[in-house]
Formats: sequence, structure tokens, C-alpha cells
Amino acid sequence: MARSVPALGLCLALVAPARALDITACDQRVPDHEHAVLQLDLNCSGPGTCLEDPSMHCDFNSQCPSLVCERGAVNLGKRASLDLNGHSIVASRVGVFCVGRPPCYVTGPGRLVGGNDGVLGRGRLVVTDVDIEDSVRALESAHAPTGLVMATRVTIRRCQVAIDAQRIRATDVIVQDGTPPSNSPPCSGFCAGAPSFGVVRGSGVTIIDGPAYGIAAARIILEGSTITGNSPRDLISLKRPILIDSICGRSEVVDSGGASWGVCTND
Repeated sequence: MARSVPALGLCLALVAPARALDITACDQRVPDHEHAVLQLDLNCSGPGTCLEDPSMHCDFNSQCPSLVCERGAVNLGKRASLDLNGHSIVASRVGVFCVGRPPCYVTGPGRLVGGNDGVLGRGRLVVTDVDIEDSVRALESAHAPTGLVMATRVTIRRCQVAIDAQRIRATDVIVQDGTPPSNSPPCSGFCAGAPSFGVVRGSGVTIIDGPAYGIAAARIILEGSTITGNSPRDLISLKRPILIDSICGRSEVVDSGGASWGVCTND
């Protein structure tokens, strides 16, 4: 038995998790495959920084030799993750920028406030237990056709567009107090392909009183959801929406001149 103790200690050392990276300042980068924890509230403004040289300031990718301008208050590398740890990030550009290859993970509790995007990336974004306020786009996956946003227990307030991605999977997401979008896509809730393509799947979703379409997608599948009071319509889609125990006010068929699907209360 005595001989087994060192071996057991070695095994425990091998499986012990690596220590998370502490985020304590603006413009920090989380390396590929690493996990980071926000340790204080951040208020970040000013330009972004180039991937290869943080001393080089930028606003666009073309301004960097690597063609990567890291515009986030926090920037995540390939398959990296961030725990907001109950704190908030106020940003003038992007709250969390997923620079590396997907997936990218942001978990709360915590708040993202302001900027062009709350969370911006390419491919799959996974966001859980986060409040996002006063951004142009709360969540955006900018790469088609692989763009996917998976949002769970997310509350979005006073944003022009809540979620902009080719594919959207939302569970217990609330969108309210939307502001009129300044450009395309013409919706203030879930925008998936604007809306000639893309898929939205939602459960426990609430999108109310928005200043543009509530959900715009080729295909919409909702369960236990409420989409009402959005102008000009709550739903616009290429295919007939599938609604399970869900409520909507008005629907519209894409490129139909205003015809409805006959699935909402006031169709």
C-alpha cells in the first residue's frame, strides 16, 4: 500500500485543472484554449490593438500587418472562455471579442454595456447567464454560413439588434426596450439571414414591443415563447413558423407584400 501513495499523488497532479487567467485591465487577451476570470469591473474606451503588437492601435483589420485588429475590452483566442464572475464590462467598441477559431464561451453572472457589440466573433458563440445593455448588436456571429449563437438565460435591453447570426439557438432569452436599428438587418430581435436564409430555434424566448421585426429568418421554431408588440411584425419568415405553446401578434411571409402565415393572434 505504501508504494501506491506516490503514484496516486502523481495522478492527482496530472488531472489538476490549470489556474485561470485573471482579467484585471482593458485589452487583455486570453490565449488559445485557456479560461479567464474577470476580477473587477472594466470601463474601456479608445481604439483596438493589433494582434502581433499591442502597442499598435487600430480600428480596422486592414490597419494591422496580421490583418487582425483586436477590438474587445477582453479578447478571446481559439476555443478560449471568459467568466464574468459577477462583474461588468462597459465598452466603446466590443465587450468581448472572439478573435480565434470557434467555439467561444462567455459565462456569467455579469453585464456587458455599450459599444458596437456585446459579444462578437466568428462561428459558434456560447453565452450563458449574461445581461447585455445599450449595444448596437448584443450578440453577433459575423461568419456565414457557419455563424451560430447559442444563448441561455440572457437578458438584452436597449440594443438595436439582439442577436445577429446565421443560426440562433436561444433558451430563456428576454429582449426588451429595443432601439430602432440604424441599418440592415431590419429587425431588432433575432436576425438570421435578414430573413431569406437562416434558422431560429427558441424555447422560453420573450421579445416584446420592439421597433422592428421581432424575429427574421427563413425558418422559425419556437416553444413556450412570447413574441408580441414588435413593429411592423413579430415574425417574418420564408417557411411557415412552427409554434409550440407560443404566442405572437402578427406574422409575415417573406416577399409576399404583407401576407401573413395565419399563425399569430392578429393574422
